[in-house]
Amino acid sequence: MVWATTEGRTARVPRGSRCFDIMGNPVNGPSVRLSGAPIYIIGTPGKARRLVRL
Repeated sequence: MVWATTEGRTARVPRGSRCFDIMGNPVNGPSVRLSGAPIYIIGTPGKARRLVRL
């Protein structure tokens, strides 16, 4: 889960991961614009260490 306290920040969505907004809607693309609302990045089980290096 990622979010930003300031506007204009983005996060890279790791290859092989899926990204969803707070309502569960898919967010497509290689990166996502962050805001105060969380974005959920779902990846392969056991690979969380790789995901946190956004």
